[in-house]
Amino acid sequence: MSNAGRWECPGGKVEAGETDAIALARELHEELTIAVCVGEHLMDVVVPHNGGTLRLVFYVCALPHGEPALTEHDAVRWCTADELLTLKWQTADEPAVEPIRRLLSVDD
Repeated sequence: MSNAGRWECPGGKVEAGETDAIALARELHEELTIAVCVGEHLMDVVVPHNGGTLRLVFYVCALPHGEPALTEHDAVRWCTADELLTLKWQTADEPAVEPIRRLLSVDD
């Protein structure tokens, strides 16, 4: 509960036989009922977690059509580059905020 109310990038665990990109597409379909096109690798973040480490892998994705529907989360939000700075992020996701901001700024 220490991270309750904080924002996070969607995703989840990689299952046996999956690549990171395939796992991301599956998780987004399961969690938000969307079908995305997973693009280029953005970055990895490795953080301490329960006595070990947790590796988060961030990808650029495109949503060709449709809108996310909540199945497991409390909220979903589309943000501009500057709006990303106004959110309170999960600690593990914080290192990715600035690279995502730069990517969004290029697309403006």
